Amino acid sequence: MNREAKTLLDRDIAPADYLDEFYKWDTFSGATAVGAKWMIGHHPEILDYIRDNPDIRILSLRRDNKLAQVASHMKAVQTKQWATRKASEVDREPIEAGPRRVAQVAREMATSDYLFTHWLKGLRNPAMHISYRDMFSSNFNSEVCTFLGVAQSNQMASSLVKQGSNDILSRFKNAAAIKDYFTAVGNAGWLQPEL
Repeated sequence: MNREAKTLLDRDIAPADYLDEFYKWDTFSGATAVGAKWMIGHHPEILDYIRDNPDIRILSLRRDNKLAQVASHMKAVQTKQWATRKASEVDREPIEAGPRRVAQVAREMATSDYLFTHWLKGLRNPAMHISYRDMFSSNFNSEVCTFLGVAQSNQMASSLVKQGSNDILSRFKNAAAIKDYFTAVGNAGWLQPEL
């Protein structure tokens, strides 16, 4: 994807038109499927675009462990590094945030998931719902390819490096306070390894 400032401005001025052009790019000639990632916080006009194009297949990803999701989000905001392909670039410094701030962001994410899930139910688009943990199962690629109606390839693998430790509490400087708070409010399961 081109990240030139002018290209991004063109996208931000007319997001649906940009997506229309995206699906027509010559880069994809001969492709059996083309996809784009949309996240809460991206252009809401794309929601209308998806609704108005019921042939678009939806892969909906959710992360059940909201504490892990918050840690990933806070770290990305702090470092401005949303993804990396190099383990040497991963920032392992614990996040400075108290339990109430962490809980607020977790509730915002849970609310977004709730509303988005209900919005999806009203669409005619075929949808496959995936949890973060599902992506690491041995039959994940096969299931996704079946849903998309494309052949599975042995080369299907992400080049991205996981940036957060599976020990969720180790990601936070105030680990003890966060452990006490989430245990008290009934979310002790989020303290366990995510994968």
